[in-house]
Order: sequence, then structure tokens, then C-alpha cells
Amino acid sequence: MNLPEKPLHLNPMISVIMPVWRENNLNHQLDLLWQQQYPEFEIIVVDGDSEGSSIHFLPENPRIKTLISPRKGRGYQLAAGAALAQGEILLFLHADTRLPPQAFQQIAQLLRQNPELSGGAFDLGIDSAEPIFRLLETVSSWRSRLTRLPYGDQALFLRRSAYRIIGGCPEIPLMEDVGLGQRLKQHHLKLGFISERVSTSARRWKKEGMIRCTLRNWTLLSLYLAGVKPEQISQWYR
Repeated sequence: MNLPEKPLHLNPMISVIMPVWRENNLNHQLDLLWQQQYPEFEIIVVDGDSEGSSIHFLPENPRIKTLISPRKGRGYQLAAGAALAQGEILLFLHADTRLPPQAFQQIAQLLRQNPELSGGAFDLGIDSAEPIFRLLETVSSWRSRLTRLPYGDQALFLRRSAYRIIGGCPEIPLMEDVGLGQRLKQHHLKLGFISERVSTSARRWKKEGMIRCTLRNWTLLSLYLAGVKPEQISQWYR
């Protein structure tokens, strides 16, 4: 399917949509985003906590929008954030995933030079010096390229037009990243990949054990693809 959109100009506006839940280090993530030195972007922080615990102490800035999601869960939060977004490109960014320098420019360049692409993602990087994580990074990046189903911690981004075509983000508590990829495939929309890596936190792998955590993630993905309801999967994920 061809995207009904005019070619992107040099610096298209990017809307960064960040789902959060009881995060206590958002200011550091925001500081890194300011360092991108990109002329046109906004940040939409969507809190899954009904009390807004992650957004109470964020600095006032016209480029930052905050809201409380009607329901906890990344799918609900991303859909709520995208409804407010003004950008030509929607970037879905986890709070514990750090973008590489010049990421916004790389995203704009990829989509400007490849009008057939609906969006894309970065290769996976994990914030740990342990050698075993280099293997996991490689396997995960190749898996996403082969299946065209990148995970959310790879900083998935989409043209606004593609997001509209697929009917938006699946409003589910978990596996919304895979659900987005499936919707893109159903509409024959293509993703591209940027070989530079994001850096995502290793905390869950270290807490649970890398092998156990990886096998659990693969099992839950298989269950989702087999038709198990995301609401049930989210109970096991906890």
C-alpha cells in the first residue's frame, strides 16, 4: 500500500510518546532528548498511574505535554499520547530506553530518503558490559529484522499517515508493539531499520536472570501470536 503523504521536508516534526509507570528518573531521559538538538519535536509523557506519580515533578516546558492514561498498560497509554500528537512522525519511546546521538536526524533521513517505508526502529542495545548481552543484542536485532516485528524497546517510529491507516495502536495492556507490527503487515506497510543501537536498561534481565527472562519473553510472544488474550499474558508477565 502506498502512503498518501507528501514527501517529508528536511526536519519534520517528531512527537515522542513515552508511556510511564512510577518512574523516578524521567528528568535524565528528558535531558538526553534535549541533547538531540533537533529543531522540531515535542514530548508527550503518558502516566499509567491514576495519581500521576511520574509526571508531578516534571519541569514546565512548552514542548512537554503530560496526561494520565484512562487505563494502565502501554497500549492504552500510547494510544492516548498519539491522540494528542502534532508531529508528522510518531516515536514510541520507553522511559528506560536511551536514543543514540542524532537519532531524530537519522529517523527523518531514513523516512525522507525512503518514501516507501511506513516507519522503522533501531537495533537493540542493552546497558550492560557483560559479554552475554552482546549475543542477546545480536539475536534480538536479527529477529526483529527477519520478522519485521520490532519490540518497543527498539524505539519504534511511524509516519502519522501509516498510524492512521492501521487504525492506531492496539489498546491492550501488553504486546502493543507486536500488535502494531502485525497491523502494519496486514496493510502491507514496510518498516526500515537503523543499525545504530538504542541503549535499554538491563534491569529486568539482571533481576530475573538473562536466560529465564529471555525464554519467558519468547514464550509470551508465542502465546500472543497463538491467540492468547493480552490481558491474560500481562498477568504472567508480572
